[in-house]
Amino acid sequence: MTTAPLNRSSLRGSALRRRAIKIRTSTLLGILFLAIMLFPIYWMINASLQPSGNTLSADFFPWNPSFAGYEKAIADQGRNLLTSLIIALGAVVVTLASSRRPPPMRWRNSSSLGSAGPCWPY
Repeated sequence: MTTAPLNRSSLRGSALRRRAIKIRTSTLLGILFLAIMLFPIYWMINASLQPSGNTLSADFFPWNPSFAGYEKAIADQGRNLLTSLIIALGAVVVTLASSRRPPPMRWRNSSSLGSAGPCWPY
């Protein structure tokens, strides 16, 4: 019984095609998952741009956006937003200032004491 020789180029080509299909499938699934995850954020922004009382019957895209809700929120809560911004920026500054890496610790021998200990290079 004789067997036909394997054509390595066709095996390599089919493996490449399977890999390409796998990559396309995973890319499409990733895009679908991303769209599902981002849709609530889009819908919140869409609903916030609708005129007052029009949230439940909103179009998919706000053709006549209204910024009245944002104006009212800034007018009513502007001081609170400013306080939150100052606290957040202060926390960022403190975190960045305290995250400085200390210099490496060097070891020195103390021949008079007979022991070695850490020494910070300050």
